[in-house]
Amino acid sequence: MVLSYEHVCRLHKKITGKTIVEHLTETRMAYATHLLATTDMSILEIAMEIGYNSLSHFNHLFKKYYNISPNEYKQHPDKL
Repeated sequence: MVLSYEHVCRLHKKITGKTIVEHLTETRMAYATHLLATTDMSILEIAMEIGYNSLSHFNHLFKKYYNISPNEYKQHPDKL
């Protein structure tokens, strides 16, 4: 049985209620909060670790997702 990419995407959305990209972003952001709170890695290192090649794109998505910048979160991880 071979499933097309589009079919897999539709099935994922039907089962989880989220697109694959939304699921991946959620997973990446959760891992980013963990790294920000528990390591001394720079924000750039964390962005690269979770798969973002652009620091500005990571900063934008993090702020959109949590309404706080990665730098603010790193300084005060209890804000979420």
